Order: sequence, then structure tokens, then C-alpha cells
Amino acid sequence: MRTTAHRLTAAALPVLLTTAFGLSGCSSSCTCPDEVDDPYKLRTSPENVLYNLKTAYIYMNLDEYLYCLAEEFEFHLNPDDIAIDPELPVSWGKQDEEDIHEIMFDPDSGIGPTVEGITLTLTDGQRYYDQGPDPLDPMDDRWHYWEGVDLRVSVAGDLTLHATAEQEFIFRIDPLEVGREGETLYEVIEWWDIRDPDRPTEDSSRGSIKSLYR
Repeated sequence: MRTTAHRLTAAALPVLLTTAFGLSGCSSSCTCPDEVDDPYKLRTSPENVLYNLKTAYIYMNLDEYLYCLAEEFEFHLNPDDIAIDPELPVSWGKQDEEDIHEIMFDPDSGIGPTVEGITLTLTDGQRYYDQGPDPLDPMDDRWHYWEGVDLRVSVAGDLTLHATAEQEFIFRIDPLEVGREGETLYEVIEWWDIRDPDRPTEDSSRGSIKSLYR
């Protein structure tokens, strides 16, 4: 796990009055990241968190993926997937994400289709900022980002799992950590797999791909 931050109480964080837009690097896909010592960015904006999430998926790096998620994180499944498989939950938390991706990113796990490579493209969509019930309290602020997704998971047998449904990411200020210079950090608190009635029948959803490794 990365150790680029110091833990402070929520009261020590500065009040945030503005939000940044424009997802640097997330409008293009990457199939073979450059071999650099640290390809990840400090989580000083929701954009940087999305960049790290995408990079962690491509590298299949579990620690960096989990570092993007809040401890109270919830992933909300596509309602169509639940209708097909009633045993699926409506949502699951960070521990489930850890268990799923520990298997998914391990080619020797023996559970689910063996993953041989991942490509992921995120495309900027609608965004809005919610200052929460208390405008003077930055800890209840939320940043909502809708992202167009093209996820391709290459698995053994020359097959590709393909997900294109839009995703909604909801961010908050990290209440436990700041950067080494006192920077405000962000994390994903909720992630929604949006229903797409026009999704091609051969496509998977993000949640259905994850469910293969539960």
C-alpha cells in the first residue's frame, strides 16, 4: 500500500470551496503502460483518483486499486444483472472488492476465467458538485462524475469480456489522510453501474464481470 499521506483528524482538513474538472489521461485507453517506478498520481482531485483507478486496473495492481476506495465504499450493481441472477446483492463493500479483485488479478487463482490482460477507456460525461447539508462542512461534500466506459478483459480461450455501460463515481474528501504537504485527498465513496437499455446483448456489465470472481 502506498504511504504518501499522513493521517489527520477531519477537523484538520481545510474547507474546500472549489472543484476541478477535466479528466487528464482518462479519455484514451492504455493496453501497455510505460514501465516507470510510480505511474500513479497523488489523489488531490477526483480526476487523479479516476486516473489511478484506471491505471491500477490495467496493471492489475490490487493495492493501488483499493487505495482509490473509501473504507465505507459501496458498489451498486446494475438492476438488470440482479433481475437475471436474484442471488446477486444490490450492492457490496470494499472488502468484497478486495476479495473479487484479489482473485481476478491472480492468473493462478483457479476461480473464474483466467485474466490475461485488461484495457480500459474512460470518457468524460456529466458532472456536478453537491455541497451537502452543511455548506460550511467540507466532509459532507460530494462530487458526482459520470464516465463513459469501454472495458475489455481478455481471458483464456481467446475470449474478451466487454463492458460499455456508463458508470457513476461519487467522490468525497478523504477524512483520514492528507498528502505529505498537507494536500486534500479524495476517494470514491460510491460507484454505480448504470443500467443501459441499449446495451448490446453480447456485452457484459461491470458488475457482471466482477461477479465472475465472487
